[in-house]
Amino acid sequence: MPYVRACIYETMRLSPFGTIPPPRAASTDIIYGDYVIPKGACILYNLYDVFHEPAYWGDDAEVFRPERFLDDGGAKLDSEKVDRLAQFGFGTERLRVQNELVLRDLKIQTVLVSGKRICPGEAMAMDTLFAFVVSLLSTFSVDVVKGREPSGEPGTPSLTISPQPYVVKLKALQ
Repeated sequence: MPYVRACIYETMRLSPFGTIPPPRAASTDIIYGDYVIPKGACILYNLYDVFHEPAYWGDDAEVFRPERFLDDGGAKLDSEKVDRLAQFGFGTERLRVQNELVLRDLKIQTVLVSGKRICPGEAMAMDTLFAFVVSLLSTFSVDVVKGREPSGEPGTPSLTISPQPYVVKLKALQ
């Protein structure tokens, strides 16, 4: 089942449900290269670009590859890699580098999404999503409809990303 979770995480990475998270304020002065981000500065960034950065996710950052979230043996999830997503924000414990802006070497743990609290619904949301995907895949075969396949083109960006239209066929398993 770790592979199913890795597929969910990879889907969230390739198509984050929000492209621009709510603004954050720098809680300390941050120096990054020649730039100084003063304490209190409003910070906005593009989460889509963060999740597609080849220097961080690899040269295949545009490719659906769930294995990037698994440990070297492929048997279990690598929690450090999963924490890079930060779709639900960070709690202080999960974010060991609070206010450090881990843009060093583009190790972007989406620190700018961080806050003092982790989303209280994260575990429930992820478990519900997992149960939905497993139920769907154990009940139906999912096939693309010839001539109506996903284009592979990026979705339409806005506050959320809408995928390009495509059609799938669900067939009940025997």
